Amino acid sequence: MRKAVVRDSDGLVLNVIEIEGDSTWPTPPDCTLVDAETDGSPGDTWNGEIFIPPEPTLNLVTKSIIAEKFAMPSSNSPAVIDQGNVTLYGFTLNTDNMTYKFLIPSDCYSGDIDFNIVWTNDGGTGDNGKEVKWQLDYQVFAEGDVIDGSHNNSPKSIEDAYTSDSGWVGHQSGAMTIAEADFAGKTGILLKLSAITPSGTPLTGEPSFLIMNYTYNIG
Repeated sequence: MRKAVVRDSDGLVLNVIEIEGDSTWPTPPDCTLVDAETDGSPGDTWNGEIFIPPEPTLNLVTKSIIAEKFAMPSSNSPAVIDQGNVTLYGFTLNTDNMTYKFLIPSDCYSGDIDFNIVWTNDGGTGDNGKEVKWQLDYQVFAEGDVIDGSHNNSPKSIEDAYTSDSGWVGHQSGAMTIAEADFAGKTGILLKLSAITPSGTPLTGEPSFLIMNYTYNIG
């Protein structure tokens, strides 16, 4: 007979054993033996009716795509800005965009993918506390799919505030999350990045794009 050794205090399965039906195997203190012929493993939780597996542990990794890897469209391209040792891409609100063909990482185990924008601005004192809103339109694809248009759950967007009296200070936005259900079984995601009018006071200068970071679970 297959039995789970269940801790009484919280239902945690400490062990799973095979014993004879007439066994006098001593049950550990503060534990109960529960039938586990078809289910139950160490680490599960017994809720009195079923065994519940533990939540999977996330092992998150963050990688980056520099702005130069994005494609510039034939029209409505952001302005190319050379500032010191770096080239930036300044977006006119509600007009400019850049695109990227994002392949689902081969080591992406499960879960959503978060996208964050690293950006800056030349506004200095006048823009401290003013906002940008980044928008990510997307379509998923695999062989045989129509790649035109956008996914039903597109776009995603995030607002961020410039928080310095100096110009050209780097900021990272919060996450724009594309759910696993949107890209499961697909080869990649076609991304279009733009900057749109925020709910707060917009920057006086153009929000300038440097890097896109993305975070996913490798299991």
